Amino acid sequence: MAALQPWWREESSIQALRDLLERYRERGLREEHCNREIEDQDIEYISRNLCKMWRALPPLLSMPKPTENDIERDHIKEKEKRRAFFLEWKEAAGSDATYLRLIGALLKIVSREDAEAVCELLLSHVNPQLETDGSPNTTATTPG
Repeated sequence: MAALQPWWREESSIQALRDLLERYRERGLREEHCNREIEDQDIEYISRNLCKMWRALPPLLSMPKPTENDIERDHIKEKEKRRAFFLEWKEAAGSDATYLRLIGALLKIVSREDAEAVCELLLSHVNPQLETDGSPNTTATTPG
């Protein structure tokens, strides 16, 4: 059996998560933001735009394998499958379906780009004056 890649070792995964969150902490993202339950609107965005490797996520998010098989059978389009998976995860995990858990799972499957995109998405909620690429959002309103 081949040796596991360093990303699959727990210490490496934890360090990768710490490093990523540290970068976003500098931009205003805090632990309490990451520990929030993932919002439905974000599930919609993630389903449409990210997580093409979603089939590797069920065991990392404590989801049973049959769930994935049901999703494969019940949905035709890939985006619908991703959406169904994330909605099922949110329902099953409840308040444990957090941004932090998703980001950590994405890092474990070596999907750093998706993990960073989820951080950007979350940051856009924390600081609505910034677009997800970090540029000022000219359509955002300021509290008055």
